[in-house]
Amino acid sequence: MSTGINNVEIDLEDFALKVFTKLPSGPKSIYVSFDDMHFKELFESLLTFLITGLKIRYPSETEGKVDLHLLTEEDLKKINEYMNSIGFLVNIEIITIPEWIMLIEPNFKDYSKIVISDKTKLNELKCKFIVFDKVYIVNFDFI
Repeated sequence: MSTGINNVEIDLEDFALKVFTKLPSGPKSIYVSFDDMHFKELFESLLTFLITGLKIRYPSETEGKVDLHLLTEEDLKKINEYMNSIGFLVNIEIITIPEWIMLIEPNFKDYSKIVISDKTKLNELKCKFIVFDKVYIVNFDFI
């Protein structure tokens, strides 16, 4: 997938490399257009951008992986600064497996299972990652 930046098409991973290898700039300081994308595609693009950025800023010893469990609160704030620079907020909710099973899982709908309508909001689309004894629920919103 690619996105438009200053009317130039660019690969999302190349774009993440340009953004995440520098210090984060201010909110909405990098103009990005996701024209002609449906919400699911936008969500997937933001997820690709986020994961690529995490691999750049916090590389794992395992090639192509992200060690979410090693990220600190400060790391998550820094990642949000990068996301803010392109006009988005990332929310990463961290919960234990027992909390997930008892409280969240029964009502959780993965973004790929949600039927999108004109009333659907970006922050309603979520996905989860299970790492060791924690579940990381990720969603995005516009700032």
